[in-house]
Amino acid sequence: MKLTWLLIAAGVAIHVVLLVVKSSLGDIAGCGSTCDEVLSSRWSFVLGVPVPWFGLVTYLLTGLALRWRRPTLLASCLVLLGAAVVWFIAVQAFVLHRFCGWCLAAHVVALGTIAMGLRELKGMPSPKWPPAVAGGLVPIGSAILIQIFGPVPATHRVEAAPVLVTPATDIRGQGGGRKVSFDGGSKRYDVNALPRLGSPYAKHVLVEYFDYQCPACRTMHGFLETLRSRHPQDIAIIVLPVPLERSCNRLLGPKDAVHEGSCELSRAALAVWRANPAAFEEVHDALFADSQVGLRLAREKAPAASQDAPWIDELLKVDVEDWIAFSNSTKHLPKLLIAERRILHGLPSSEQDFIRVMEQELGLK
Repeated sequence: MKLTWLLIAAGVAIHVVLLVVKSSLGDIAGCGSTCDEVLSSRWSFVLGVPVPWFGLVTYLLTGLALRWRRPTLLASCLVLLGAAVVWFIAVQAFVLHRFCGWCLAAHVVALGTIAMGLRELKGMPSPKWPPAVAGGLVPIGSAILIQIFGPVPATHRVEAAPVLVTPATDIRGQGGGRKVSFDGGSKRYDVNALPRLGSPYAKHVLVEYFDYQCPACRTMHGFLETLRSRHPQDIAIIVLPVPLERSCNRLLGPKDAVHEGSCELSRAALAVWRANPAAFEEVHDALFADSQVGLRLAREKAPAASQDAPWIDELLKVDVEDWIAFSNSTKHLPKLLIAERRILHGLPSSEQDFIRVMEQELGLK
């Protein structure tokens, strides 16, 4: 019995840790560690309540059932734990394609609790299995249906960015092309000089900060393509890489996610923009689809030597500085400057949600 109580205590402790981690992340989905991405996804909520709360309650009920010798309640808790393990492993494997270490630890403890709980049941009166199974499957089944068909929690934030200032020496405002301004003109970008998707004459020019190896940024890339296809004359996007790798991002914190190889991918893409702008969109798409295929394509489109251009070094430097400046509320990528001081942090829960937000923000029909 001691092992059973240790497993229950471990389950409670792990779910408390998950709640602490989740509260530190807020409700913004975006690029971070694998646990960050799992715990900030839409699948980490049920009707706005963080999933770890339900796990914590289940372990407490399991302990009470064991202490009070209630076999049917204990059996219900074991059924619920088993079904929850199957569901949330499936979500991580087949929907998010990411595994959170703390979540996996919780699943292992749950399986151990089930095994020991079944042993404990042998020393109790036989549980009433039909109501026990229903008592376990109805709550988890209801939670699953709510997650799939119920209201989808917002996993992004649109807010006023910090005061935006472009120094006179900032290379993003230099050049003879069209300028787009934010915050009343205090921050400026040259549409023709910077890597861009869409027409330089588009009515609305957005500015995206992203990492080529960030899964949320990859999804956002698809969302932006859909937005452009729906409003081809209205939307262009300046795309500014923020590699989450220390060799070219000196502002990464010790707890920030690190994507090895992101510096090389960003340099390759920017080199193509400088040497062969007509090929940039093809390379940009390829780097998101398959980084190694995209890297080979980039090397075909631009000489490797151009990847060391001072312009690239300076652009990466100022983009990283912007990432930090915009991160008062969250460091999650992607970040999207929309208009004036309006900035979108993180990844909306669906493409439909993103399109709705953007059309509302920009007054598109």
